[in-house]
Amino acid sequence: MYVEFSIFWNSILICYLNYSRQLCQWLWPKLLRKLAKEFMDSRNSYRSRRDDTKPGPSGMSRNEAYSLPSSWGGKQYLREVDLDVVREIKEFMSNGEDMFRFPLVTAAFEHEADKVYESLHIQELSLSNVWNVFRAMLPLLFP
Repeated sequence: MYVEFSIFWNSILICYLNYSRQLCQWLWPKLLRKLAKEFMDSRNSYRSRRDDTKPGPSGMSRNEAYSLPSSWGGKQYLREVDLDVVREIKEFMSNGEDMFRFPLVTAAFEHEADKVYESLHIQELSLSNVWNVFRAMLPLLFP
């Protein structure tokens, strides 16, 4: 009797860990992408101090230097690209969307997790609330 009971609880625990792992592999990358975007937005808009001894732009943000190369004596060397070619490449790459998912996160799970996440009306996902979001989503995804 004890062995059967132990096997039963072990199988439930393994199942639970697999579910929680699947949710982790969906939720934490979502948070990391958000944090990386916030960092890059902040870093690229940061205005550096002026240094006339430095070659290249100074006293402006990276966004300004990139957008207005003539303001610091730079030249615009970007090449014009055919947007139809870019769209075609993006369409081709979107067929392989599964390449960018963790192994446990299927497209169907991602769709369900997105619906549950939206239903919780979370104002902002952050390091301080990610565990609370995880605990709220787990029973809704895996009742």
